[in-house]
Amino acid sequence: MAAPGSPTERKRVARELGRFTGLGLTWALSVLFFLLIGYWLDGRLGTLPWLTMVGAFVGAAGGFLSLYKTLTAASRAERR
Repeated sequence: MAAPGSPTERKRVARELGRFTGLGLTWALSVLFFLLIGYWLDGRLGTLPWLTMVGAFVGAAGGFLSLYKTLTAASRAERR
């Protein structure tokens, strides 16, 4: 393991920070995408706010599933 504050350690921290920031952004965009689809459908069908809420929940579930799969795969790879 590299010494704290060394260039190698800083690169590793930056790489990990980028990876986890990307995971959070993926989750947020998933929620936003499905929320907007639900909102659009509500406008077309006149069912506001029901499909907007369904879209938000579907987006959150899909984002969490993607996050879970990515983190468990990373955990398995790290153990090897």
